[in-house]
Amino acid sequence: MGQMHAGEFVLNPETTSMAERLAGGHLTQSTVLQSMRQSLVIHQSGWQISAGSPADTARVVKKAAYDAALDAYAVIMREY
Repeated sequence: MGQMHAGEFVLNPETTSMAERLAGGHLTQSTVLQSMRQSLVIHQSGWQISAGSPADTARVVKKAAYDAALDAYAVIMREY
């Protein structure tokens, strides 16, 4: 991404293509803003967690979800 003027940026073709896929179509000010407002949802299947008490299980699930989110963020950032 290059900066043209203060607050104005230009995306390279690869980044533009990824942003269009995430936005669901051509980029406009509206689709960019709408995409930025949407929540990130991570689907992780196949987890089997057994940590004893409900409090321990909640702690383990929160840690696993946090680690998965960090891993997903790292993958996304590598794309750019």
